[in-house]
Amino acid sequence: MHVERLRVAPLILVSTLFVACGPSSEELVYELGPLPLDTDGDGWERPEDCDDQDPTVYPGADEICDGKNNDCDPDTRELWDMDHDGYTTCDGDCDDDDDDIYPGAPIACGGSLDDDCDGRVDRHDVDLDGDGYTECEGDCDDTDPHRSPDEVEICDGRDNDCDGHVDDRDPDVPDVDGDGIRACRDCDDTDPDVNPQMPEVCDGKDNDCDPATHELTDEDGDGVSECAGDCDDSTAVKNPLDLDGDGVSTCDGDCNDGDPLLWPGAEELCDGQDNDCDGLVDDLDPEVPDDDGDGHMFCTDCDDTNPFMYPGNPDVCDGWDNDCDPLTDELVDGDGDGASACDGDCDDLDSWLDPHDLDGDGESTCDGDCDDADPRNITSNTEVCDGVDND
Repeated sequence: MHVERLRVAPLILVSTLFVACGPSSEELVYELGPLPLDTDGDGWERPEDCDDQDPTVYPGADEICDGKNNDCDPDTRELWDMDHDGYTTCDGDCDDDDDDIYPGAPIACGGSLDDDCDGRVDRHDVDLDGDGYTECEGDCDDTDPHRSPDEVEICDGRDNDCDGHVDDRDPDVPDVDGDGIRACRDCDDTDPDVNPQMPEVCDGKDNDCDPATHELTDEDGDGVSECAGDCDDSTAVKNPLDLDGDGVSTCDGDCNDGDPLLWPGAEELCDGQDNDCDGLVDDLDPEVPDDDGDGHMFCTDCDDTNPFMYPGNPDVCDGWDNDCDPLTDELVDGDGDGASACDGDCDDLDSWLDPHDLDGDGESTCDGDCDDADPRNITSNTEVCDGVDND
């Protein structure tokens, strides 16, 4: 029920007058009836006002997109999709009574409605780019005169003939050489040995259509490509060049192409280098001979024709340097007393002891002469009182 708004102050005044000089309060209530209840002051009271706490909600209010049932009519609720096209008016449906009209809807040819709710009346039966086709006649881009059903598909990343296929995906694009790859991706559609799926081989062609892997490319920068004979084009260390002129390249196994003395098959020399490129140097190489069979190769054997001369052999008095150490040779006088061990020096580290009889008494210091400068002092003498050790 719609009621006029009551002015509260005059009502209180009248009530006061009546209470003071008129009937009782019970009689006043009986005569006036209960006061109308319009809490939100929108001119409507409950129950007609479906939300008496909100002045924007009452019967007859305009329905707006605010999440409320403004007009108290459930049939016009903003969230309802009246035509069941998946869009409400609050979602942008410009005609919620027509399920062919909604945001993004396809455009009907020859129509005069705003089918896609973009605010413009749709007319797609006009040839905008002058190529002889309208959108309704199949022009997939009516702003580009080079795209229409009459165009030939070319390799430009666009659907030129408006058939829904682009470049190589279009069966109209030819495969002249029949290698299974159409012209847009085949770098030579006249040669079946050239396409992006072919392996690169040494035939003078870019078989895989990748210039970076072309046979003539020198990957390691050593001046030789794989097709020119580089056995490993990933490292410049290996190539077919013979830089030192020894007849062998690093691809052939030359371990040092800067030294003509080092190559596979060269004779191993005693020079601290791997001459034959087998990974073993000097005596460690089993190809180095041991001519005298003493177990020592000639690089460390001081005489590889004498089996009694090699490093570590004990030195004996035979006239040879048995241990290949000149410092311990039998002819060496270790203590400088003029006699070596092989000469009879009983201690070649002590110059006081030697086999010489310097005083002519028939005894040397090696024999026990305690004073080889005095012939009176020998081990066979009789001790006398002369202040020396005669015996």
